[in-house]
Amino acid sequence: MSQAESKPAAFWPYVIEGIGCLLVAGAAAYGVYTFQQQKISRLEVENRRLQQEIASLQSASTQQKGTIARLTQENSDLKTSLQTVCRESQAGFFNRLEYQIDRLLEKDVLAQWRQICQNVQARANL
Repeated sequence: MSQAESKPAAFWPYVIEGIGCLLVAGAAAYGVYTFQQQKISRLEVENRRLQQEIASLQSASTQQKGTIARLTQENSDLKTSLQTVCRESQAGFFNRLEYQIDRLLEKDVLAQWRQICQNVQARANL
């Protein structure tokens, strides 16, 4: 029986060594797991910060788009107003020019009419 008893006794050091290796591996795995969890926590915090920054940038972008749309409309309104002013100014200018030309023509026609009348009277007096 000494051989039977000696075999189990020789087996225990291997079992204890195996358990020791499992404990070391478990501790290492726990360390890796803890490290990964801390890393995940940091990344989640960074992710939340970036999401807030994205929301802020999207809000700023929306405001800028609104400002651009408003300025584009104001620019269009200004161009329309300038075109109206230019047309009215040109129309007013051309109306005044036409009036002055009409006055000159009237004077010219009136002068010609007087000349004709004087010529007719001069012939009649002959």
